[in-house]
Amino acid sequence: KKMCEPNVLVSSDYFNISICKCCNRVGMFYKNLLVGFEVCEFTNFCQEVTQLDFYNNCVYFPNGQTHLVVETCHQDIQFSFNESEFQELKLILNESMLMLEVHQALEVRE
Repeated sequence: KKMCEPNVLVSSDYFNISICKCCNRVGMFYKNLLVGFEVCEFTNFCQEVTQLDFYNNCVYFPNGQTHLVVETCHQDIQFSFNESEFQELKLILNESMLMLEVHQALEVRE
């Protein structure tokens, strides 16, 4: 079995979004959680998340802080973001979509 070879699309202190050169799956790494997506799943995820408004969708957690719970394409996996984390996520996802378009355009040329 061939090992994955990630091509980084976007990276920050807590986020890393990469696409594998071998299997063409997108990996979203947040802190210590890695979630894999097919490209179409990732695109849908980005579109849905970037349209969310934090204050219209946040909930209070037991510690009294507000968090936005974001569903993934995996039924039992959700992300929980405070407001600043969520704003960073939206920026990262927008940037990753642009980089994914560039990656796909370059791949077509090869």
